[in-house]
Amino acid sequence: SPCVDSDVVNDVRIRLLLQEATGNHFLTRCSDAWAVCGEPPDTGFASTLVRLYCPQTCKCDSPAQFFAGAGEGCPRLCGVKWTKTLRVATHCQDFGMDELSR
Repeated sequence: SPCVDSDVVNDVRIRLLLQEATGNHFLTRCSDAWAVCGEPPDTGFASTLVRLYCPQTCKCDSPAQFFAGAGEGCPRLCGVKWTKTLRVATHCQDFGMDELSR
């Protein structure tokens, strides 16, 4: 799958980059940075870098990630996977007005 996390444990360069960007010098794996995944790109480059190197942790291939655009860090191929999943989905339906007003 093209939408997998980088090997932060063994790739010292990426680990140091993410540690500096997030300010978390104890970060040793993508799961240590999951809280940054949902931050908007305009809050700084940390969230963009975390989504770039940790797309699986950040759920870049699902509707759970609001900042899924390539310019927001998520690799383009994650969006392709998500789009293909939506195309074959057979259980989609619109919400009714009563469900939207809750």
